[in-house]
Amino acid sequence: MVNTFDSKYRFHNRHTLKVQITIYFEGKKIQVKAMINQISEKVTFTADMWTSINNSAFLSLTIHYTDTNWKLKSFLLDIIPILISVRHTGLNMAEVLINIINEYNLGDRTLGLTTDNAVSMIVCGRIIKDELEKNFNNIRFSHYQCAAYILNLAVQEELQLIDKAVQKVWSLMKCLKSSLPLLSSLKALYDMKNINYLTSELDCTTRWNSIYYILQKFKYLQPALHLLQADERKVQKRYPNQNDMRSIFVIIIIFYN
Repeated sequence: MVNTFDSKYRFHNRHTLKVQITIYFEGKKIQVKAMINQISEKVTFTADMWTSINNSAFLSLTIHYTDTNWKLKSFLLDIIPILISVRHTGLNMAEVLINIINEYNLGDRTLGLTTDNAVSMIVCGRIIKDELEKNFNNIRFSHYQCAAYILNLAVQEELQLIDKAVQKVWSLMKCLKSSLPLLSSLKALYDMKNINYLTSELDCTTRWNSIYYILQKFKYLQPALHLLQADERKVQKRYPNQNDMRSIFVIIIIFYN
């Protein structure tokens, strides 16, 4: 279509776009370095390893600091792709993070690193601590394990006692999200019961309070869902029984308090 309007126009190929993106990235990187050089106080980091849908692994590093007005600032400093051929060991992750710390001249100003409590991350923190102490005489660095992550593990462990009830709600919500006919029927029941339309919700295993939100939404939608399960077998076989309901309401009360 564009060629019809202007036959002289030439689309950029992928190589041209790659060069332009690289130039833009390097320019932004210079600005970030200049901004970091203006930080007079200590800085801390949070790091996390995650995997994309296509199984590509990445290590993210976020910097935290206070500005001259004592306001907390933070931004994503880098996302490092981890090759499939490279094992996700504490040593390999530590080498990557130390290279970034050195690149931005933060070796003597790095105060702490917060991660989850995976064994590889614990090893990573120990290696970084040794390197900063040896190369920068930085003896104040500490590695912290994320309190929210630890709390999530504790909650997930306790939820195993009533896992059956939670799994039923999760299965029901997943079924509703993947079926347009069921969602249409449910929306009609919303109107009948004068309930505001809300989409079904799934929990996130790394967020301890997401269980509360999915169960809370289930309780809110229960009048409409109860009617829906009377006519829909898919919903009926996933619908919690009376014992499950008691467990669900206990969880909601515990989380709310």
